[in-house]
Amino acid sequence: MAGAVGEMQAALTPAGLGIALSGATAGGLLGSIGLMIIGDRLGRAVPLVVLLVAGGALKAATGFADSPTAFIVAFIAWNTVYALCFMYFVAVAAALSADGRWSGPPAGDVPRGVGPHPDHRRLSTGGLRT
Repeated sequence: MAGAVGEMQAALTPAGLGIALSGATAGGLLGSIGLMIIGDRLGRAVPLVVLLVAGGALKAATGFADSPTAFIVAFIAWNTVYALCFMYFVAVAAALSADGRWSGPPAGDVPRGVGPHPDHRRLSTGGLRT
């Protein structure tokens, strides 16, 4: 989906898409290393809410980006933030139930929010600009 949106809206080339996807992967990796260092010193709920709000803003920024550079930067930031959100989400679910009974269902529910996102973005931004 990123390739189609980036190409139609921001004139993103296949090389630019490769940079965006590689950067998003590297961002998630570096973010996970940072979370290992930070641990739970910041708590769990407040960082999760902050990251979810930031991720929503970055998703909207990606949808409105009209240059390849802006699209790549927003895409990398958005995917990095959502990787961190997922890690915090699983940590919160695991902390709620020490025996693991409640950590499985919330983690299984994550795709429910990821799947409809392209249609939601298309409808919320009035479709793709051509």
